[in-house]
Amino acid sequence: MLAAQDVALRAGGFRTTYADSLRGSAGSVGAEVAWDCGLRAASLAASLATFTKGSWAAQASAAWTETLAASARLAVGLAAEGSGYTFSGGTGAGNAAVGPYASALLGPLVGVAALSAGAVRRIDGSADLLASGTVRLRRAAPRWSAEGWAGLSAAGAQRYGDVGVNARLESERAAVDLVGGRRMGDLGTVWWGQVRGAVRLGGPLWLEAGAGRYPPDVTGFLHGSFAHAGLRFGLGRGTRAAADPVSVTRAGADEVTVRFTVPDTGVVGVAGEWNAWATGPLETDGAGRLLLRVRLRPGVYRFALVGADGRFFVPPGVPSVPDDFGGAVGLLVVRE
Repeated sequence: MLAAQDVALRAGGFRTTYADSLRGSAGSVGAEVAWDCGLRAASLAASLATFTKGSWAAQASAAWTETLAASARLAVGLAAEGSGYTFSGGTGAGNAAVGPYASALLGPLVGVAALSAGAVRRIDGSADLLASGTVRLRRAAPRWSAEGWAGLSAAGAQRYGDVGVNARLESERAAVDLVGGRRMGDLGTVWWGQVRGAVRLGGPLWLEAGAGRYPPDVTGFLHGSFAHAGLRFGLGRGTRAAADPVSVTRAGADEVTVRFTVPDTGVVGVAGEWNAWATGPLETDGAGRLLLRVRLRPGVYRFALVGADGRFFVPPGVPSVPDDFGGAVGLLVVRE
């Protein structure tokens, strides 16, 4: 049974020029729920916008990943995602797809290759089958992450490709995301970019803002621009307990063996203060435990396990401290 790890409410306003169906200024409210338990991760978000001209638009999106098998350096699984829009007057659009993915630990990087198949409904009412293939490379650390990707897609007779990069910088009280790329093919050839930032006002309350340009969309939207500002209120994170999830035994003067007992695991590596947060490999002991052999002096070290998609997470039941932007890192205690 999964417990929600992150629940948040949003309220704000935006100005957009994104096809005739979404043009003008609007106020919006929304909510999102997210889970991440190593083997599986999921998210669900919904929002409602009311435009100053009297029209409205509702949007929902969902994503799910399930790791089916994993070793110290490789993981395979399934991923599904979808989104939908509906507007006053009865117009609607959306798409959904599912398919396999494989991720591999490539030194400090995590590489992911994915295929998917599904369907798309355009704003003009037409529908087509949808297929895509994507490769990604990701490097993550507690205060920053960077990712690059390239993909090819087909929706009916339309063919298009994408390349892009995403960089994130964060501290205890602020974060900024820079994302951009180039869309090419039958949807048009367009450079696009976006910047989004957040500042903690106090406790779980954040001020968020962003601006940028969208690429043309397979659902039929033209490329356009936007600017938004609003508040995000986090409702808290859930936890799950586990018995003795981490044990440390000394194998020499400075060498220790760390055993992670992680149920439902899709782990491909570990990152910590001892290796400058570069993702390193883990071994297996044949009994469902993951092993880390490393030279560590007595002390307390921050760490995180790395999932198949490159995200950091803390094993259930491990003592943790907040990281720099709403998440957590685990504490590894090495005794004398």
